[in-house]
Amino acid sequence: TLGSCEVSLEELTGLYAAVAAMGAHRPLRVFPGEAPSRAVLPPDICAAIYAMLEQPLPGDLNPQLIAKGGKPPRVAWKTG
Repeated sequence: TLGSCEVSLEELTGLYAAVAAMGAHRPLRVFPGEAPSRAVLPPDICAAIYAMLEQPLPGDLNPQLIAKGGKPPRVAWKTG
C-alpha cells in the first residue's frame, strides 16, 4: 500500500524516473552523462502506472507550457 514503507527522496525519484523510462533504471547522477540501465519494471506495468498518474494540466499554469502543436503535453504527477 502507498505510504507503508520509508524510502529516501533519491530512491523515490529513481523509481519515478524508471517508470518514465518504461522500466529502465539508471542510477541518479548529478552531472549529465550516460549511465548503464537495468530493467526493474516491465514496460506494460510502467504504461499502466503512467496512465493512472496522467492528468490534464491545471488551468492556472502558464499557457507557454502548451506545445507548439496546440495540444497540451502529457503530464503525470502524484500529490501527497
